[in-house]
Amino acid sequence: MPTIYSFDKVVNDFYLKNRNEFINLIHWKFPQIGLDEIEDIYQNAFLAAYDNLQSGKVQEETKWKSYIFAIGSNMALNVTKKSDLMVELPDEVGNNNESDIIGLLGNDSQIPEECLETMLEEMALLPQPCETILKDFYFLNFSMEQIAAETGYNNADTMKAKKSQCYKKLCQRVISTFKLKGISLFNTDEY
Repeated sequence: MPTIYSFDKVVNDFYLKNRNEFINLIHWKFPQIGLDEIEDIYQNAFLAAYDNLQSGKVQEETKWKSYIFAIGSNMALNVTKKSDLMVELPDEVGNNNESDIIGLLGNDSQIPEECLETMLEEMALLPQPCETILKDFYFLNFSMEQIAAETGYNNADTMKAKKSQCYKKLCQRVISTFKLKGISLFNTDEY
């Protein structure tokens, strides 16, 4: 006779199985958040996923672990934004999320002046056409078609791929330069 598991047991087992991995991931991505708060975020992510399931917002093919980790990552990001404890950098270089280096360049009131200067210096040191591509896209709000025409690329899709490569180079340069200059990426004095 097959073993029958209750819904509560399945959820509890899943919760416990993924708890440490979630805590390690969030602690690595957001080291300024304390472990107790990360545990609260994990529980809240689980509750949010359950609420979304109950309200029909979750698709059948949803991969639960990825879904819950994404909810938790967003919650952790919101915690860091509210507490202003970090200079926001990409979670992983080239992840292209909106709270990244380039996004911050457009609103220099969010970051220390020395960090902004470093980012702009590194952008200016990028080889062409990277500097032009990034400035046209992020500062001048040119479309991919406009940038492709200006830089001689065939089409917007090719331009998107090149922009992504240039963006990754910029992020790598900025992060390396921050380390060399001793600029702290995260303010961890309070923890």
